[in-house]
Amino acid sequence: MASRNGGQINFNVGFNVDKTSLNGLSQSLQNIAKQADSLGSSNGLDKQFKEAAAAASQLDSILKESWNTKLNQLNLDKLNKGIKDSYGGVDQLKQKLSQAGEQG
Repeated sequence: MASRNGGQINFNVGFNVDKTSLNGLSQSLQNIAKQADSLGSSNGLDKQFKEAAAAASQLDSILKESWNTKLNQLNLDKLNKGIKDSYGGVDQLKQKLSQAGEQG
């Protein structure tokens, strides 16, 4: 939602990440990795799909490592660092995952 206030535009962005959401995302990433592996094997695009499968698996690991069990929340600093260390940034991660097709 955006509001205008005396020449200023304020945006409110909200999202909730809980353990249930994280588990659902983890399951989706595992499914992407499995599908990318099987698609690559069946149509000769091994390298492209294997890279997408590896990216999905790596992101799953980064998300799990970024979960703070004491506070029961996602540590966004740790998530961002994991993505930067592994891929260079979110855009590079997106490119890797998109190699798995529409679901990636």
